Amino acid sequence: MAVINFETAGTFSTSIKNPFSGATGLIQFMPATASSLGTSTTQLAAMSFTEQLDFVEKYYRPYKQRIRGFVDLYLATFFPAAIGKPDSWVLSAPGISASKIAEQNPVFAESGVVRVGKIKSVLLSKVPLAYAKYLVGQSSFFLSVLAVGGIVLWLASRRKPK
Repeated sequence: MAVINFETAGTFSTSIKNPFSGATGLIQFMPATASSLGTSTTQLAAMSFTEQLDFVEKYYRPYKQRIRGFVDLYLATFFPAAIGKPDSWVLSAPGISASKIAEQNPVFAESGVVRVGKIKSVLLSKVPLAYAKYLVGQSSFFLSVLAVGGIVLWLASRRKPK
């Protein structure tokens, strides 16, 4: 739920849309991602919260073994290639430069790039201090997901594919 809260700017709206990328919904599905899941951003935007959660689960399913904590959970959403990378790792990919990622994500930008460590510090700054200890350094997938209230991921690790 913490990731959904962050991605929807606290609205929990299934139709919230990023004006730059076209990403839509609870975890800001990119158009190509929505298509790979058998839907579209238009269809996602029209869904109820509960309906869209089925696609959230479907999206996270391939990452469930790699997610070791809250930051990895967020990185699976935002930039999956960054899961498990060191804090100094700079986000970039073929077709999108590090500077473009920084430009489109100013909340994470520092010195013209986005690093895993900056994402981690921004995310953890949004979590009440009393809970932060549960989100850092967890080796147990179940405990880290439970700590952020991510019942969707817990279900994804337990349910058989449809």
